[in-house]
Amino acid sequence: MNDKRKYKRFSAFLSVLLHEVGTVSNTIKCRTFNVSEGGVGVYCENKLLEGSLLELSINPVGATTPIKAVAQVVWTQAVSNFCYNAGLNFIDINERDRRGLVNAAYSNSPYSGNIL
Repeated sequence: MNDKRKYKRFSAFLSVLLHEVGTVSNTIKCRTFNVSEGGVGVYCENKLLEGSLLELSINPVGATTPIKAVAQVVWTQAVSNFCYNAGLNFIDINERDRRGLVNAAYSNSPYSGNIL
């Protein structure tokens, strides 16, 4: 298999709160299943709409402040009636947060930083 991804992905389970850009209502709790410099894979109980722009607040274990980003939903997949996976591509994240997120993903990986 020839993976043409721009960034390497890390298996990591981090807490995420998200909502549509421009709103503060309907905050959805999710968890990451993988993280890269370009975006995150999340699973949550709510189906996310492809193309939606979301504000993310990612909370790595031990972090004093959450990592903030804006991302677009690239794909979604139903896992069950109550669980959905989605791929989110970062649209806006500052470089310090991008590096902090990848470092947090690496250090919190259940597979000791296993690169996917």
